[in-house]
Amino acid sequence: MAGGSGGGGTPASSDDGRPARATCCSCALRKQAGKLDRLLREPSTRVLLLHRGRLLVAPDDGGSSGGDADDAAAGSGADPARPLDMRPHGFAPPGEQVPDGGPPAWMPLVTTPQQLQQGNSSSGGGGGDAGASPEFLFLGLEDAGGAVFAVQAPAHLLPLLPPTDGSTRAAPGGACWVDVRKAGAGMTGPDAAVAALAAGLTQWHASAAFCSRTGSPTLASSGGHSRTPTATATDSRRPRSVYPRIDPAVIVAVSCGDWLLLGRKASWIDGRYSCLAGFAELGETLEQAVAREVAEEAGVPVNLGSVRYVGSQPWPFPASLMIGFLAEATNESSSSGSGGSTGAGPAHGLGLLEGRGLMAAREVGLKPAEAQRYLRPSVPAVQVDAAELEDARWFHADWLAAATGAEGAPPRAASRLGGHIPFRVPGRYALANRIIDSWLTERQAAAAAATAAELGERAGTAAEALAALRAVPDVGLDSGSMKYVLLRLSTADGLHSKLLVRGDSRAAYHNHVLQATAAEIREIAPGTGLHLETLGGGRIEHYPEQRIASMYGYSAAFGQAPHHVSAALMRRWMPFHEVSESYDGY
Repeated sequence: MAGGSGGGGTPASSDDGRPARATCCSCALRKQAGKLDRLLREPSTRVLLLHRGRLLVAPDDGGSSGGDADDAAAGSGADPARPLDMRPHGFAPPGEQVPDGGPPAWMPLVTTPQQLQQGNSSSGGGGGDAGASPEFLFLGLEDAGGAVFAVQAPAHLLPLLPPTDGSTRAAPGGACWVDVRKAGAGMTGPDAAVAALAAGLTQWHASAAFCSRTGSPTLASSGGHSRTPTATATDSRRPRSVYPRIDPAVIVAVSCGDWLLLGRKASWIDGRYSCLAGFAELGETLEQAVAREVAEEAGVPVNLGSVRYVGSQPWPFPASLMIGFLAEATNESSSSGSGGSTGAGPAHGLGLLEGRGLMAAREVGLKPAEAQRYLRPSVPAVQVDAAELEDARWFHADWLAAATGAEGAPPRAASRLGGHIPFRVPGRYALANRIIDSWLTERQAAAAAATAAELGERAGTAAEALAALRAVPDVGLDSGSMKYVLLRLSTADGLHSKLLVRGDSRAAYHNHVLQATAAEIREIAPGTGLHLETLGGGRIEHYPEQRIASMYGYSAAFGQAPHHVSAALMRRWMPFHEVSESYDGY
């Protein structure tokens, strides 16, 4: 499965990536039944209500708890003489935003134990669970000292609450039941973490009501973090408590040089990609689970020695612990692809090209280092398991940084699929986001350090020129049929350069494309002395909606471009396009 919350929110994490959880003091209280009973009598204690894994919430009103708050949880069949008093309550400091920025959409509704117990005692003999004391599940202590519990909404109170049948009927104050997995991204980090723990615990209790050894009923113990059978086992041994199950699942971003492998499930919103993920199996290490999942889902081999831990995140939907990794692909095709080698070992430099492509590269003056830079590494082919994923593909670091808005990212023409579907990765609430961001940050830091060491005493002026070089987009194309030119853009000292692909359907001649590009560079980076050279040309058929681009032919003015290199550059910046090349035609 592809991972990292493709379908919604997750338990939120603190700024350093650690999930918000109860303090050690809170954990110690679990086994102190007397203290928990006293906490249930405290007026500062808050209780969250859940029903079949859904949490009762109200729209966030910007911090105010007045107005309609008293009526927020009243259902359409509520008894006005005896309403259930519930109020919005946030666990985050005032003004805290959701992890992706912006105000929260939802805030948990809370009540008091006394409200629930009074409602229980006054319910009479109405049947269902009337008369049964609800199981209060201890979630922890707030910073201010108040205790927080969760409880499965008793059936006799449901008429006093919003509809639970999935209908869209509005309740007073906008109160409703939400799927925490989907709604968590619209909550503050602390609210989402508390909600996730509550949802996970209540769902586990619903599935563990009977002992698997004796068949006898079980009762909540340790503040709701375990259950104990009411009868002894047949072999007269003491009853064995059971605890919430935790299923370890690995989630990984696999790289190959400057490329990162991401995938998507068919059920996700359009354009969303994430890391690959799956459950660890019996008898295997986490590293082996990483390699197996990637091989099964995408057909890409992983170097076991490269697997390294990034972080973890609870995912109690119902019982997973996501364990995040970075890993490197084992590239077994380093000598395959668009070129060959006349000697032993893998091809390199201009040897990566052959035939008419090699001839074109030599004629226009392509440098061996440029061929190496754009044609290597040859990433492993992806073979998607359609039962697991809808798609998986490689994304270049530059395009991915630009598409996700990473700091210091190079400019891009677009981060859309076919020009209309936006590309997305999971938000900052998700471990997948942290893994992807970690890989991008590491690469940017390494590149910055290498540049600083290379520039040395020339850091001031040379750094400005290098920044100007990076500010120029690598690819600029129209749609339809057009003339195109492959160009080299260099700093004035010639020490740094990159290749550009430019095409314009309005250009009558290849020289017009060159002139338009020169004007573009003067506008983007005036006075920086950037130098522009042609490396041949040809034609491009580019159809963004169909995600197709093909290049062929030659330029009478500049010669034939090495189309394999042009295509490699375009694949970096058009990861969803089918890019092809031919040396035939005009």
